[in-house]
Amino acid sequence: MLNEILKHKVISFVGSGGKTTLMFALAKKLSLLGKKVIVTTTTKIYIPQNHPVVLPDKDIISMSSTSRSLESLKEIMASQIELSLNNDNICVTGSLCLRKDHYEPQKLCSYELCGFSARDFLSLADFVLIEADGSKHKPLKFPGENEPVIPIESDLVIAVAAMWCAGQSISQVCHRYELACRFLSSQYGYEISKDHIVTREDVMRIMNSKSGYRKNVGDRAFLKYIFYNEDDYADFEI
Repeated sequence: MLNEILKHKVISFVGSGGKTTLMFALAKKLSLLGKKVIVTTTTKIYIPQNHPVVLPDKDIISMSSTSRSLESLKEIMASQIELSLNNDNICVTGSLCLRKDHYEPQKLCSYELCGFSARDFLSLADFVLIEADGSKHKPLKFPGENEPVIPIESDLVIAVAAMWCAGQSISQVCHRYELACRFLSSQYGYEISKDHIVTREDVMRIMNSKSGYRKNVGDRAFLKYIFYNEDDYADFEI
């Protein structure tokens, strides 16, 4: 898996339970190989406590409504990211989730709100790792209309699922389970209800479908990673 990953520079993670774990494990592995890595998101991630983080200044971002002020914000942050990567091979960055309707100061929102593109980040780092999907901490999901949010620069998409969801009711373990039920009903030719017990076949059908975990992937390289039990998350390494 690592040999395939090393062929690519902008990597997006989609799917469900384990995306963040896998993304940071990969960042650590690449950093140990001497690579500079930017970790970010097009959706939301929790601000990590064990990696350097570059955040926009709250006062500056509140004034960044014009293209000129946004460009100034971008230049300031780029300098800070470059400085951070000179001291540590991993740097986490993104915007702040401080809007009144989405006030989550413990999380990072999309880097695009700061005027960056993934291509901009490649001028600062060797690899850009992007969490491009959300699953509300569920081990399985089915993407909604505007999901996932894979940036155009991504040349590899890694889909993640947690197989330990098998054996449990779909309404308990699947984010957007209504969409998953509709999809599986069309696959099997009979109605799948919210009480349906998830099988391994269900997981693989969702992972392999172009309306499931392959959604918006297009002709990009695509890899699948499956966590088989909850203990896999503890001290996970690639």
